[in-house]
Amino acid sequence: MTLGCCGALSAETIIYSNDPAPGDFFTSTEVAPDGAAQALSTPGWYYANVRQDGTVGINTTFAKDGNGSVYFDTTSGAGKADVLYVPGGSLGGTLNDLKTFGYDWLRTDGSTNPGTQAPSLRLILSGTGGLRTLVFEPYYTYYQPDPVPTGHWVSSDAVDGGDALFWQTGDPNQTTHDLTYWQGLYGDYSVVGLSFGVGSGWSDHFTGAVDNVRIGFNGADATVYNFEVVPEPSSVAMGLIAGAAGLAAAARRRRSK
Repeated sequence: MTLGCCGALSAETIIYSNDPAPGDFFTSTEVAPDGAAQALSTPGWYYANVRQDGTVGINTTFAKDGNGSVYFDTTSGAGKADVLYVPGGSLGGTLNDLKTFGYDWLRTDGSTNPGTQAPSLRLILSGTGGLRTLVFEPYYTYYQPDPVPTGHWVSSDAVDGGDALFWQTGDPNQTTHDLTYWQGLYGDYSVVGLSFGVGSGWSDHFTGAVDNVRIGFNGADATVYNFEVVPEPSSVAMGLIAGAAGLAAAARRRRSK
């Protein structure tokens, strides 16, 4: 157990790339609205909505807290790329129960899209009115009217005591309201998924990354999803060999006593 975002206890879950180092670089030239998707080896996780030369992948390009993170790259306003997690049921509670939500993100100094844009984080809800998606963008809660930071990792709390700002997909004006407002509308809706990503209307070039996505509900520890590159088969084998050698040496020492 570790101390996670906002003082809440959290447990780490590692989500691995499909390919060994340097990892995944999933891209597609498909067009809107849906783009291309690819399942990850961990059930429920997908590269999703990848279109118009958008690229996404767990790889070593911007490694953080391990050997990897989720890399994103788009080259035009038509490009888009997401990571989606939909386990097929509740993530652990309702919107009213949400106590922890956040992530670490990076926008590179070389990105030329508008300076207000950084990877967004989304909650997927299910209730009597169907599915709803709420979108958190760090600019609205923490940085406006200034550009978001570049060139280093930033950790964003998407709860912020209920004051973090979200907008709802389908709203052409992207009107933001704080989390408390949305809990008043959809508080009894179950949180059935999350996603994060970049693009769709982001002109010019963006490069960046996401790691350590956090979510937790009242009455339970939060989960931190840490994205890592799957170990090379040879390194796994060497680890097993080293472990076996250590056990054998320990056994010999015990016999010699």
